[in-house]
Amino acid sequence: MVLPYCGADPVLCKRLEDVGCAAVMPLGAPIGSNQGLETRAMLEIIIQQATVPVVVDAGIGVPSHAVQALEMGADAVLVNTAIAVANDPVMMANAFRLAVEAAYWLARLYRVIAVSMPAPPARSPDSWRYLHENVHRPLATTGMGRYPATHQQQNRRRCGACAECFTPQP
Repeated sequence: MVLPYCGADPVLCKRLEDVGCAAVMPLGAPIGSNQGLETRAMLEIIIQQATVPVVVDAGIGVPSHAVQALEMGADAVLVNTAIAVANDPVMMANAFRLAVEAAYWLARLYRVIAVSMPAPPARSPDSWRYLHENVHRPLATTGMGRYPATHQQQNRRRCGACAECFTPQP
């Protein structure tokens, strides 16, 4: 099985796919730079046209970079330097794991509720409020979340996953 690491070149990725590579691994930024997705435009094209898994590699410096790659449609991310150079590599690896899991569960949740609820307008100022009122709060109050006992034990109706819920309560 061949999983080639390559530049974020849509033509090269398509050729690698055509010769039988099991996946393509385009870079997000220069290796070891931790600069995020500097090749976003090229990655979007690669992800759109790929028929094999796309694993974004290189340049991913913080967990939000990994989430951005997954939100674009990448099948996976490969993180190395950000964890290797962290003051606490175990904690950094755990932060990446939690961020990727959160992105996965939120995407899965949206697929489930998309059938019954309309999506909020793109980039609307009310998007977070919509998400809180129609997704987070119902999960928290009905006990359908992944960790429903947490809300019941703390006797709160805050989901903890949106801006409104992070606001300290009096």
